[in-house]
Amino acid sequence: MSTKETASSPSKEQVRNWLCRRRLAAGPLPEPEQIRRELGWGALAERTSKEGMHGHGQSKN
Repeated sequence: MSTKETASSPSKEQVRNWLCRRRLAAGPLPEPEQIRRELGWGALAERTSKEGMHGHGQSKN
């Protein structure tokens, strides 16, 4: 597994906490896209790739 994949995936603890909250909630599971948003899955990878493309987040020493 690459660093990019690791950074964009939620931790096991985050997933466990989300599942625990979902067990208490009534109704069907949300759509996969909603689950990803709630867990922040992919958000870090998108931000990192955008910063790399535009040169943000890198020192200019």
